[in-house]
Amino acid sequence: MEQEAGAPVADACLPDNQASGDAAPLGIGAAHWAYIRQQRRHRATCSTTTCPTWAEKNVRVLFVVQPGERNTMDQRHIEYSLRGLQAGQYGDRIAASPETGAFIEGPVWSMRASLADIHREGTIDPATGALLFRGFEISVVYFRAGYSPNDYPTEAEWAARRLMNRSTAVECPDPAFHLAGLKKAQQVWCEAGVVERLLASSRSYVQADGSPDVAAATAAAQALRQVFALQHGLDSPEATAALERDAAKYAAAESLCDDGPGDYVLKPQREGGGNNAHGAGARTTAASLPPSEKPGWILMEKIAAPHRPSVFMRHCEVLPVSETICELGIYGVMLVDESTNQVFVNRPSGYLARTKPATSGEGGVASGFSCLDSVELI
Repeated sequence: MEQEAGAPVADACLPDNQASGDAAPLGIGAAHWAYIRQQRRHRATCSTTTCPTWAEKNVRVLFVVQPGERNTMDQRHIEYSLRGLQAGQYGDRIAASPETGAFIEGPVWSMRASLADIHREGTIDPATGALLFRGFEISVVYFRAGYSPNDYPTEAEWAARRLMNRSTAVECPDPAFHLAGLKKAQQVWCEAGVVERLLASSRSYVQADGSPDVAAATAAAQALRQVFALQHGLDSPEATAALERDAAKYAAAESLCDDGPGDYVLKPQREGGGNNAHGAGARTTAASLPPSEKPGWILMEKIAAPHRPSVFMRHCEVLPVSETICELGIYGVMLVDESTNQVFVNRPSGYLARTKPATSGEGGVASGFSCLDSVELI
């Protein structure tokens, strides 16, 4: 909403956003205590000869971070929020435990390590399958690294990832959720029939007799596709045709900026800013890739976001007013027992708003392409 110069924004119009102080402690804290109760049940049924001595106070959450991590501020905020958890906290958002009543029973302590550290010092208890690290048992592995090929420079890092996956520790995310967030998965969802099949197999679209409600699932899929940006594999005929159309636009409008007339953006399987190719650069990049690498890229239809004038401040200096676009992401928390498919938590929790110049084809905050923003309700 446009504001007159100097017009204040009412507090009631700024929604509370506890993304780092709420979403992560709720999910990680719940996973930690779910792990503790699972271990209690297991150790109550095994003998002292098969189960080693165990102390709940020696169970920790493990943050997996990059060597020399610089982006620590929000990570520390999550760490301190976990340490400050109280018994019964988030009782309005998560079902009670049948054994203890409150799902979250108290503070959760954590530690930090790189993948290389975990490879050197991590082991699995042969009797229980527990992940052990520096004298502590690990309840939850929270990945703040491991999303880029650069995080796996040697086989040691891959071995650390396999070690954690083989253990009983809860992974955030586990391999399935990690893969679901890749751009390649988003490309698959754009293929005909995929979303329809997934919705039809879910518990949300079931008829009275228990059979899938295909008609309702198909209608819901059509509604979802209205907000999809089409994505194609770079090795597909659709991608080739789209690149050719963009090339023709650039031939007719060479004087426009690099992000101007193109309808598509070329993306690799990377997180953060500085990896995408736009406009004329997209076709050049695609042509330079060897056939073996093309399946790792996707061509995505650009989102036609509305522009609005905004003011940026950098190093306490107000920059000139420029046209900007805003990107909004909603955080979600989900905790599931894979052995029973029981869903303990599945809810939105906070948001991330980023504003960047309308001419920028990137969006990373840490990489300097955009800045954090707030949402105003109107």
